[in-house]
Amino acid sequence: MSNFPNFKFPIIKRRQSAFFLVGILLVAAVVSSYAFYAKQVKILNYRIFDIENSVSWARFEGTLFRLGTFFGLDSALYSNDKFKEFQLSFNVINPWDCGLFLYFKDQRNFILQFGVPNRAVNWIGSDQGELKILKSLPFGFRRAHACSFEFKKGVATIYVDNRAVSQMTLPQEAVRFGIFSQDHATRKTVFNDIVLNGTLADGTKVVKDFSDQGSHVSFQYVLSLFLLLVSSV
Repeated sequence: MSNFPNFKFPIIKRRQSAFFLVGILLVAAVVSSYAFYAKQVKILNYRIFDIENSVSWARFEGTLFRLGTFFGLDSALYSNDKFKEFQLSFNVINPWDCGLFLYFKDQRNFILQFGVPNRAVNWIGSDQGELKILKSLPFGFRRAHACSFEFKKGVATIYVDNRAVSQMTLPQEAVRFGIFSQDHATRKTVFNDIVLNGTLADGTKVVKDFSDQGSHVSFQYVLSLFLLLVSSV
């Protein structure tokens, strides 16, 4: 019998532990890479509005408009998600009776209306379906305006032609927004150059140009895809 001590078993155990640790790291890399990859795909393919389920709204390149009044039905086009905060910039042509909807929980809604007939920017509140004008500011509308709407920390501000026109304090919670148009018989309201910059309710950052048909591939996206492929080998 050999007098030398047997050191094989401790070495094997150490090697097994090392391989086990490497395996855990590889699994963690796969999960992390896939999660980041899936998040990037969601952002790159993000759609601002739920236009596929609309019967009266149409899209032509980066322009949104209604095909008809449809007896006052389907006048609003909703966002696909709720946002903690966001900035929506757009141009509006022929702003007859149009604007933005803000949808909070418990049927508490707010409407920012470009009321051309009474030549005013109106804030309208809706509680359980009952409408009430909260604020009305005189405004001289033209045929076209460049607008930007900002919702941040419960405060909503509308800018028209680079000028802050009206501000309103709203509930400080995630909100789903929409655009609307009642379309006058002889005037077709058109929205274009729509750009969204916001934070979803889950914290995801979204920057999306409505007219952008392509996808901007970021360095992080390429890196996550590379790690996913390498760690899967």
